[in-house]
Amino acid sequence: MARQFMPIQRRLDELDLLNKWTVPIGSAEFAVAGGVQEGEVIAQALFS
Repeated sequence: MARQFMPIQRRLDELDLLNKWTVPIGSAEFAVAGGVQEGEVIAQALFS
């Protein structure tokens, strides 16, 4: 990761002129459905 991802991100940071006017902030939430039993629909347990 340090040899590929980080150098690319630094290069993008240097060249992206939009960075002058933006502040990147990231966040995410995920719900992962468990296994599905025969006769169930995907994520049925999340909503029961």
